[in-house]
Amino acid sequence: MRHHKKAIFIISLTVLGLLCSAQTPRQVRALVDNANIRTRPELDAEVLDIAAKGTLFDVIEKAGPWYTIRMGKDETGQAVYGYIHESMVEPSGDTRPRPQDRLEPPPAPPLPPPADLEPPAPPREVMEEPVRVSSRDKLISGSFLKYGFGDHWLASFGFDLGLGRHFGIGLEFQPYFSNISEIDLAIIQMDIFVNLKLGFKLWFFTLYGGGGVGPDFFYANTYIEGQSFSEFKTMLAYHGIAGVAVNIGKIAVVFEYQPVMISDPDLDPDSWGQFFFVGLRF
Repeated sequence: MRHHKKAIFIISLTVLGLLCSAQTPRQVRALVDNANIRTRPELDAEVLDIAAKGTLFDVIEKAGPWYTIRMGKDETGQAVYGYIHESMVEPSGDTRPRPQDRLEPPPAPPLPPPADLEPPAPPREVMEEPVRVSSRDKLISGSFLKYGFGDHWLASFGFDLGLGRHFGIGLEFQPYFSNISEIDLAIIQMDIFVNLKLGFKLWFFTLYGGGGVGPDFFYANTYIEGQSFSEFKTMLAYHGIAGVAVNIGKIAVVFEYQPVMISDPDLDPDSWGQFFFVGLRF
């Protein structure tokens, strides 16, 4: 009689597990923008990635209110998994389970070490590796070459270094040369900006903005009645940045608006110059 009850209990658990797994969808779709994907099935766990509304994910399994989803592979080729709460998604497609997507059972725990040996430290790198942001995922990163026009023509080149996914710091050089033949005046000017930028990705567009400050080097030479007069001075320059990059593979076409001001002690008040740029980021 006791064995009979035990068999009934085991069969009931098996049927219950099959019923639960049959309700697990193959895919889920994000219901909201900025849906958090976490490293563990806990609300206070570290955010692994942020999903846009409508993004589809393959479901591995569901435990309680958390879906285990496939995130692709990391730089070493190992599969990366994340966890998303059921309030952030809705089922999409067939709810039959896919055997090939089942998580492999965890390995058996190792035997305890001898009493005279200290246990090794847990491999923290295994947990930290998925949250690292690779260079290709940094929105503000890379070199650029641009041409500007507005108050006068203006070249621009430099580079940005990504500080995480959305932030970046960089250098921008803006040389300018002008030769006014009517009065024999030649002007050479160079602005060097240290920039801070913030960017967000929308489909294949990257929207970004920021600004910078740096020195302005000004040199002018003119001929008056056969005599040459030169002037060199250093001033402080400011500029703002608002732009959009159209991503085409590893190259992006950029369009920018920049207001630029040179703090010239000979002018009061200082005025802002308006410039529009078009160029490439690579």
